[in-house]
This record gives sequence, structure tokens and C-alpha cells, in this order.
Amino acid sequence: MESDSELEKRKEKALKFLKDYLIYIPYLILVVIVWISYKIRVQNLPYLKDITTGNFIPADPDAMVFFRYASYILEHGKIMAVDTLRYYPLGFNGTEEFSLLSHFIVYLYKFLHFFNPNVTLGYADVIYPAVALAIAMIFFFLLVRKLTNFRAALIASAFLGVIPAFLFRTMAGVSDKEAFGTLLMFMALYLFVYSWKSENIKKSLIVALLSGISTGLMGLIWGGVNFVFLIIGIFVLIVFLLNRFNKRELYLYSAWIISSFIILFISFPSRFSISNILTSTTTSISIFALAVIWIDYLIFQK
Repeated sequence: MESDSELEKRKEKALKFLKDYLIYIPYLILVVIVWISYKIRVQNLPYLKDITTGNFIPADPDAMVFFRYASYILEHGKIMAVDTLRYYPLGFNGTEEFSLLSHFIVYLYKFLHFFNPNVTLGYADVIYPAVALAIAMIFFFLLVRKLTNFRAALIASAFLGVIPAFLFRTMAGVSDKEAFGTLLMFMALYLFVYSWKSENIKKSLIVALLSGISTGLMGLIWGGVNFVFLIIGIFVLIVFLLNRFNKRELYLYSAWIISSFIILFISFPSRFSISNILTSTTTSISIFALAVIWIDYLIFQK
């Protein structure tokens, strides 16, 4: 027979074990949600094969363009300057808009091929939306958890995994911009919220820069980057009007917007020129917010 003290010790150990490992249960549930969402999206893989060759092919014409560009990059090391198969006989010279995603598909192929030599570029291309979805859901979960709590984040992630509109754009074979674009959008928003809530100023600035880089990369892929500029720009204006803005937030917002615009200016000047950014409704709101907070700081605080 065990003594009362020994029973108490065993109870304490059991409670300590539960406390130590209960925190991992939400992450285990998230893994299950992500796995189910991924499996739903790859159910059509057997139907994405060319019956004449047995090779994987994309599900729609837009996705075929990215597959063709990825094939060219894999063979030549870079994307073509002019696509002679579009707008014949002049050709299409705006291939920089498709460069980043096409390179991502190539690098995904090389990563998968390293572990399995049987993996082809066609397989990597059709599987990319489901892979991007799995990674995007992790950042989406972290974002909602940062704004609310674990329960809300898990419920929101479960809905995101099966919502019809998002399901189609992240289905295997639909290898278009949206899958990678939403991944970078959730990443940019999560990193921005993380930096905003962090107490360590150095850590916050680094994370804000990473958020800006994610936003800039998103702009190189998908026009949905305007949602990020609009959301964060309006958020900053509201915080400023509520008089909850200080020097720390000024530096964080400046780091985010400057790093994102630098990437866009350098990598995609034809679309994101200074005049286009200043005249666009969405980006001009972000610029206006930046101007307002700096004017307030320099005139009224300094």
C-alpha cells in the first residue's frame, strides 16, 4: 500500500505532465486539420495526367503558362525575356510578373527530387497549390491565434480548409498565383501583428522588416497585395486617430512599408513605379498614413 504522501507526489507528477504537454494539443489538432485539407486537394491527382504520355499536366490554361515558364527556367536557368508564344507575332515581354512563382515551382521540384528521384517537374507543378495551402494555413492559424485565442484559430483554420472559393484556387493542378499569394499574405499579416505586439523593440523591427519583405514578394506574384496595403494602412490611421501611436509604432510601420516598396521598386518597376504607387487608391492610403505619422512626430512631438 502506498502512503498518502506518495500518492500526492504521483498526482503532482501526473498534473505536471498534463500541464507540460496539454499546450501541444492545439498544434496536434492543427496538424490534423492541415493534413485533411491537403488530402482533399490532392484527390484529383489521378485525373491530372496526359493519357498519351502519362505525365502530370496542370488543370487550366493559366496554370499551363506557369508550367511552361518553369520548364524553361529548369532548362535555361532563367525565364525568357520575351514569350514568343503569346501575342504573336510581337510576343509578350512582361514575363517578370511570372518569374518568382515559376522559380518557386522549379525549386520545389528540386527539393522533392532530391528526396525522390522519380518526382518530375510536372508533379511538382500540380502539387504546388496544395503544398502552399498547407504552409499558408499554419501562418493563418498563428495570425488568428495572435489576434484572438487557440479555439478561434482552430475553428477558423478548419473553415479555411473547406471553404469552396479558397478550395478551388488551392486545388492540385490549379497552379496559379493565388495559392502562393495567400501564403505570403498570411505570412505578412502575421509577422506585422507579431511585431506590433512584441515588447522587444529590436525583435519587433526585425520581424517588421520580414513582414515588409513578405509583402513585397507578394506584390511580385499577385495583385492581392493591395489588400495588405489597404488593411495595414487603415489600421495605422485608426490607431493614430485613437492617440495610441508612439515612436516605437512609427519605426515599425516605417520599416514595414519601406522594405516592401524597395523590393517592388527594384524587382517590378514597370508596375510599381513611384507614380503608380502614389496614384493607386490602396497604396496611396499606406503612403498617406506614413506621411501623417511622420508629420505628427516631427512637428508636434519634436
